[in-house]
Formats: sequence, C-alpha cells, structure tokens
Amino acid sequence: MYIHNTACSRLLQPSESGLETLFALDGVSGELRVVGGLDREKMETARLSVVVEDLNARGGRQADAAAVSVVVADVNDNRPAFDRSAYLASVVENAAEGTRVAAVRAADADKNKTVFYSLEGDGGLRGGGGSRQDLIVDADTGEVFVAPGADIDYEQVQISGKVLSGNSATI
Repeated sequence: MYIHNTACSRLLQPSESGLETLFALDGVSGELRVVGGLDREKMETARLSVVVEDLNARGGRQADAAAVSVVVADVNDNRPAFDRSAYLASVVENAAEGTRVAAVRAADADKNKTVFYSLEGDGGLRGGGGSRQDLIVDADTGEVFVAPGADIDYEQVQISGKVLSGNSATI
C-alpha cells in the first residue's frame, strides 16, 4: 500500500520486544519491510502495531492504529540429525524376508518435519561376485529389514551399510 499524502506519517510500534530489528516501516509510504533474519523455528507469527498520524492536524491529535500479524513461513533450513552417531546391528544368516534388523531415528528441527529414510547405494552389501540389496529401510519409520530375495550368508558377506534421512545426514 502506498500513500501519496505526505501529511500522513506512519510509525511502527512492535508489540513484541526485538521486532524493531526485524521489520522497518517507511514513515511516508507505510511500506512494511523485513530487514532482519526471520526463523520459523524461533517465531511463527510477529504481531505489530502500526500507528498513522496526521501531522498537519489542527485542534488535537488525529491518529489511528492497526494490528498487523506477519506469519513466518517455514523453509527446510535444518538438516536432520540421528539420535546416535552410529548404529550396530546383527542378523543371522539366512534370515527370513521381513526380519527386522535395526531401527534408526532422526529428528528435524524444521516445523515441516520432512524426515524420511533411505539406504545409500546398494544397501552396503556385496557378495557372490555381484551386488544386490539385501536390506530395505522403511522410509517413514527408519526400521531396517531383510529384503525380499535376500541371500545373507555369513561366509560370503559381512553386512555394513548406511542409512540416510531427509537432507542426507548419514550414520
């Protein structure tokens, strides 16, 4: 909104402390701008009071106030982090398809919580002269299972792998 009347002046009065470093209001045009770094994880809504006053008023002060709420939208700016730096699991050879091997867990500080899990590469399993995926991970829960058609043979392969979450945090 742009006001051409230079007799009007707008003043910004933050109703929450610290907001004066995040927002600026042009006293003539009334344009409200973001001038500081906003972070949804620290503040979801900024509540401001804007006051307009007629500087050429005769016979007393002529002013009005309006409440302005600024909703801060979230961006995916935080990497997910696993609750441990490493996970150790074991499974018996010839374990049946669907056998639970491990569960990993990661948290995301973002409000939109976009954590999902996936295996890196071929699941980290190699044996029998080729590569195959002997483990699968549930993308939503982080549980790791023996994959359909897996052939886990202790003498052929030592199992090690990495699980990724959301923004590629690795274990």
